[in-house]
Parts: sequence; C-alpha cells; structure tokens
Amino acid sequence: AARGRVFIIDDELLVRESMTELLGGWGYEVVAGASADDLLARAGVAARPDLIICDWRLRGTETAAHAIGAVRAAYGAEVPALLITGDTAPNQLRAAHDTGLVLLHKPVPPGKLRAALGNLIAGRPAPGPRAAVR
Repeated sequence: AARGRVFIIDDELLVRESMTELLGGWGYEVVAGASADDLLARAGVAARPDLIICDWRLRGTETAAHAIGAVRAAYGAEVPALLITGDTAPNQLRAAHDTGLVLLHKPVPPGKLRAALGNLIAGRPAPGPRAAVR
C-alpha cells in the first residue's frame, strides 16, 4: 500500500524525475510538475495530496508560496508542505523561513527527506529549523 500521495513542484525536470523515482521507491504515489498549473493538470481531480514538496525558486514570476497556495486552494485543504532550496543568499533564506514551512537545503540527504516526509504526513513537525507557524 502507498504511504501517501506526494505532489512535487520543481521547474527542473531532472529534479522532478529523480524525486519521483526516489519517493516511488519508498512507496509514495507521486505526481510532479514544473509549476502549480502543470502539476494540477497532471494530477486531475483525484484524491488530494498528503504532502506538497516545492522548490523555493520557480521559473518566471511564480513563487513557492503561490504554487503551494494554488494546490491547497484546488483541493480545499491545508495540505502540509515542505520547501527545498539551493539558495544561500541571506534574504532568500529569511524569506523562505518566514513562510513557516519546513525548509530543507539542497542537496537533501535521502534520510533527512524521508524523515521529514513521514513526520509531515503523520502531522508531526519535522526535525530541523522551522519558523513559527502563523
């Protein structure tokens, strides 16, 4: 049985493919897209996700906060979300932390990612830095 349904939003095809393969190997059902619109078109109106994994920086003007908000709005649920970033600029990291979402830094060690997924889907806070949830 699948451990849960995970949506991945990342504008890099290689990242989407490798994350899909990794999470699929762990027993998750995965739907991935380059943007919120792309992801929602691929996901259809099937069951809502148990977790959203989103890259902090997306192509164009779409932000991670917008993409996560669009998916949550489409399913009418406060789906847990995890941000992943390769950013090292202090202002970008501060903005990411200010979302209140769990933030992991690229490259993400598989064990750390697996623990965060399990905790967030189970409704427990993931270990590591986390801003106050508003």
